[in-house]
Amino acid sequence: SQAYAFGAAADPSGLTIVGTGDLSGLRITQQSLRSVVYMGADASVGLSPPSMDSTSYTPYLSVGYRMLNQEISTLTSFDLPAPSGTNGFPLLGLQRYEHLDTNYLGGGVGLSVSHTLDNNITFTGSAEAGLRGFDAKYSGRDLALFPINNAGLELQRFDVGRATAEEKGVAWYAKGEAGLNFPLAPNLLLGFTGTVEYLSKVPTLERSAPVVQVSESGGSFNATYPSGAGQQSTSISFVDSWNFGLKATLSGAF
Repeated sequence: SQAYAFGAAADPSGLTIVGTGDLSGLRITQQSLRSVVYMGADASVGLSPPSMDSTSYTPYLSVGYRMLNQEISTLTSFDLPAPSGTNGFPLLGLQRYEHLDTNYLGGGVGLSVSHTLDNNITFTGSAEAGLRGFDAKYSGRDLALFPINNAGLELQRFDVGRATAEEKGVAWYAKGEAGLNFPLAPNLLLGFTGTVEYLSKVPTLERSAPVVQVSESGGSFNATYPSGAGQQSTSISFVDSWNFGLKATLSGAF
């Protein structure tokens, strides 16, 4: 025979599921979906000294904005085994929605180079470095998924926790470009450019779980939380990142 018992409770401090007995067949699954949006704009002003040869150099100052938005949706479900001769138990779960939004604003200095080859193909390149101040904001929400018998079994969602965090600071960046422009006609150019950009601080999430101590006495097990059961938390941490790109342009003069 198969026998076990389980219980579940949820309130603003979180969700707890406890089971005992023969839990063979218990399945806990987790599905996570992350979306990332990264965009920005730059403006620069430079001065190119007069040049009589095929190579020109232009030092410049640049100011730029970057936006990095991350959305994470995680569903953890608990599929409880059904003893023989029963209709089984409904699915329980925890759904988490998280947003991590970061804005960068700053500027730097750079140098661009242009060199025209004998066949009128033009090589262009640039290198830039600078600082960007950032503001990273995190918000998260946990929903417990419980089936409720309300004139028929319905899946209900209960808000069991919210969290926020914010970090501000300064990151440094460096980027470079290199490309070739091919003349297709006297007033038409086809260009190919490769780009690379390094950013010293990109926000990510760091999880911490409560400390659990398990003791055995007389064949029974007891679990205690020395720091409290609600010490699980999410905070913002940082990693560095590299971005690579390739673009094609078609430009004309009138």
